[in-house]
Amino acid sequence: MKGHIPVSLFMLFVLLVIAGCGSGFSTDKFALRAERENKTFPQRLNDSITVDSTTFDKENNTVSYYYSVTRGLDDPSIIAAEYVNIWNGLNRAIQNAVEMKDYLVAGCTIRYIYYSGSTRERLAEFKFNPFNDDAR
Repeated sequence: MKGHIPVSLFMLFVLLVIAGCGSGFSTDKFALRAERENKTFPQRLNDSITVDSTTFDKENNTVSYYYSVTRGLDDPSIIAAEYVNIWNGLNRAIQNAVEMKDYLVAGCTIRYIYYSGSTRERLAEFKFNPFNDDAR
């Protein structure tokens, strides 16, 4: 039939439109969430770790959290020696945290960047992506 669109092509078009709308909404929502969270930072998590800020990069669909570490953690060799253990612990926390669910469902990359509290040197970056478990 002339001018008739096959059902499968129509459904594909509908799915693409829905996915596009959903991801746009999510990125706007995530950017607003980062702005709102930044109003509460810096926030001390414990005697060694402070959350300094967060950003959401719409272009790369990435949420980033920036931390300062002090005391015993403020040592590049300790962070390097414990990198895999820290990565595994953060990964478990992401998978179990209710507040991270929206990011995971949207396929966001989640980054944690740690800086020395004394030198401001970048100590480590931990990267997670729900579609690539080994995004380290």
